[in-house]
Amino acid sequence: MTRYQKGDIPWNKNIKGIHLNPKNEFKKGQIPWVTGRKLGPSWNSGKKGIYSKSTLEKMRLAKIGRHLSAEHKLKQSEALKGGNRTSFKPGLIPWNKGKKMPDEIRQKVALSRSKQIFPRKDTKIEKKLQTALTELGIEFMKHHNIKFSTGSFHQVDIFIPPNICIEADGDYWHSTPRGRVRDAIIDSELQKQKYKIYRFKESEINDDV
Repeated sequence: MTRYQKGDIPWNKNIKGIHLNPKNEFKKGQIPWVTGRKLGPSWNSGKKGIYSKSTLEKMRLAKIGRHLSAEHKLKQSEALKGGNRTSFKPGLIPWNKGKKMPDEIRQKVALSRSKQIFPRKDTKIEKKLQTALTELGIEFMKHHNIKFSTGSFHQVDIFIPPNICIEADGDYWHSTPRGRVRDAIIDSELQKQKYKIYRFKESEINDDV
């Protein structure tokens, strides 16, 4: 802890209006910075399972003995109503609207994103296929990047050198119109480069593997 020595002059000596009283309250006449501002919902509103049990217990203990008046609760409720806090205000124009990213920068962004693994964790059906291949003694690579003729990249779920690609498809997303179109484009690009593509549905993996 920093302590003053005899003869030292406090930095705020003779300066008025900046200290807080013992209760850390606003002085009479001061206006809170949130007055008149409409705040949207908090980032974790409606979300479950984002806190660990120990964190929830700490939060619970912190609230013990804390009593809020009905008026205060009402003000909190009114303040949280409205749009998303992170959304643009009406009439605000995004800084990049109408701007086209140069091809060189676009390629660098695509290359950078290609090194990221999506999803971060293997899905259950991916793990089942990986386990089956391991038991068979087949060497493979996870989330292998392949560059398409368009310059974009695609990560196949499992890659067996030199040219076998295996995809573990969830029943829901890959059965939607958008999902089927995307899969068809990926298959076409892989076949152009002489890759062999094998797709296994979630239901098939769960039943047979």
